[in-house]
Parts: sequence; structure tokens; C-alpha cells
Amino acid sequence: MNKFAGFVAGMFLVATAQAQGDGWAVYGGLDYAVLEISGYTTNPAPEPDNAPERIRLDFDADMIRGRVGWWMNEDFALEAQFGVGNDDAQDPDTAEIDSYYGIYLLPRAQMFDWLDVVFPLGFASTDFVLPSNQSLKRDSAAFGVNFQLNMAGFFGEDSVIGGLGIGAGFMVYQQGSDSSVRGYNGGIHFGYSF
Repeated sequence: MNKFAGFVAGMFLVATAQAQGDGWAVYGGLDYAVLEISGYTTNPAPEPDNAPERIRLDFDADMIRGRVGWWMNEDFALEAQFGVGNDDAQDPDTAEIDSYYGIYLLPRAQMFDWLDVVFPLGFASTDFVLPSNQSLKRDSAAFGVNFQLNMAGFFGEDSVIGGLGIGAGFMVYQQGSDSSVRGYNGGIHFGYSF
């Protein structure tokens, strides 16, 4: 996994260096994400002849998520995401995100000059702490949808705020048989110019 992360980091450095010569667009963003973490526990059967009872537990969490990436062409971007939790797992209904990172391919549908719809598809690793102080790490395929308003569509690409955008979306960071992490996000990004 460390070799893969090093390879992706190297790709980002090469893309950043080439962005100045070939016009590739690099970007960064900062989001606030409200998450729901679901897990299952099994209670022992009250009587020997009964089956154990499986109970679903839901916890709220939030995190600050950073995003950096580059557009390979007008339709596809490669993006790295990272995040840290904003909560303490003291409340019985609140979990804490210790760390999060993900690598995504983002196909884009440009509905209008001012609206992009992107579909992050990739891999995420999420470390979280439940209120019982149980620490869990989950690695999984991840996917979502984000709607991004681009200020260049309103003010022109040469405008001071032409590279600025506002976005909101939904992500499934981890989906498994024993737990899931999903949530809504909203934030800003800068640099989606070609």
C-alpha cells in the first residue's frame, strides 16, 4: 500500500510540474462532511435454543476534508482526499474520525458552463473511534456524487474569482457487511480552469 501511495504522490508532482507547461489544471478544495457510521453487534441469545440477536448501531461524526487533484483531460480527474475528525467520541451517539484518506478517479459531466457533476470512484481508508473507545479501521471501495458551481461560468475565466467554486455532494466512504461510513459534504474548491 505504501508503494501505491508513493506512486500516486509522484503522479501528482509530475502533473503539477507539467501543469505550467501543458496547461493541465490542478486544484484544491476544503470541505466539511457530516457522516453516519453504522455497525452491527451481536447479543448472545437469552435462551440456549434461540439464535443470537444482531443489532444495528448508528453513530454521527463529522470531519474536515481536504482535496487535491489534477484534470487529466476535460472529462476525468485524479484526486487525493484526506480528512480528520472534528469530534470527541464522548457523546454516546457520536463517533470520532481519527483519519481518512482516499484516491479517486472523477468522471465529470458538465451540465452547463457553471455546473459540473462529478462522480468520485476509488478507494478509501477510514480510522474511527466509537463511543466505547473501540478503534476500527476500514479499507474499502468508495463512491459518490458531487455538484459543483463554477464561478467562471458566471463571471468568466479571467475574473479574479474565475477559478473558485462551491460544491456539495454525498459519499459512501466504506460499505461492508459489518459496518458502513457515508455522509454529505459541502465546501469550496479553487483551480478548475483548463
